[in-house]
Amino acid sequence: MDYLREIKKTCSRLGVGYAAFLLVGLMVQAEAGLILGVLDKMGWKGDWNTWIVLLGSIPMYLFGTLICWLIVKDMRTPCRPQRQSFGAGRLVVAFFACISIMYIGNIIGTVLMSIVNGIQGKPLLNPVNELIENLDTWVIFLLTVVAAPIFEELLYRKLLIDRVAHYGDRVAIILSGVLFGLSHGNFYQFFYAFGLGVVFAYVYINTGKLRYTIIFHAVINFMGSIVALHAADNIWFAMAYGIFMIAAVVLGVVFLILYRREIRLKPAMLAIPRGRRFETLFLNLGMILFFFVSVGLFLLS
Repeated sequence: MDYLREIKKTCSRLGVGYAAFLLVGLMVQAEAGLILGVLDKMGWKGDWNTWIVLLGSIPMYLFGTLICWLIVKDMRTPCRPQRQSFGAGRLVVAFFACISIMYIGNIIGTVLMSIVNGIQGKPLLNPVNELIENLDTWVIFLLTVVAAPIFEELLYRKLLIDRVAHYGDRVAIILSGVLFGLSHGNFYQFFYAFGLGVVFAYVYINTGKLRYTIIFHAVINFMGSIVALHAADNIWFAMAYGIFMIAAVVLGVVFLILYRREIRLKPAMLAIPRGRRFETLFLNLGMILFFFVSVGLFLLS
């Protein structure tokens, strides 16, 4: 079918754009390491860990997002999400669903990596936790609560969903979740990032307002990084935080069960036959390139 070939070309171009984002990130981080290595040999006594993260992350978001946007910016957007009311109650349900997904996904990732590391005879080390534990709070806040929510929501919701929404909500949500999860580059984050990407995509599709997903993303990152890291500083705060998280996870699961019948996915303007979806969306040169790059990140981590 001719139109399926066109959809493949669209997905391939998207794959190239998101692979470029990841490759720019790798190159920027390598360059930052070289610069700081030279400065270190010259006797520089700065905080190496902080600066490698800052020089490797901020330029990655700026230049990587720009290059991805340049690759996909002129693609058609015939059915971008329209601004509409979602209701405060549904936003609350979505937020608690995000917390439960984050918690459960984190457990799945940790269990999987503990099995893999056990087979390999290696200690269980989460590279994300190892990284942020050695950073100042202001650096963590800048990267995880400000930069990541803004740039990642622009990339994986606005830029992506606007260009695939006419293939139907289901396709847009799947693509957003898969690309968002794989772009995190490690199994510890993949499962909850995929789940969060699915919920964020659903919220953006049904509201047309990126600010909701940016706020969700920022709050969840704040809770998972700054609050979680500093909870151990005070026993009473740690207990209160633990109780809140357990209650929030239970509420999220209950809400998902109770409101599952209210989930509505709009039909496609240009539908992909059920048996051809995987082939059409993912078996194309651009997406295969993206998968190779993301798998490389998984192996490096």
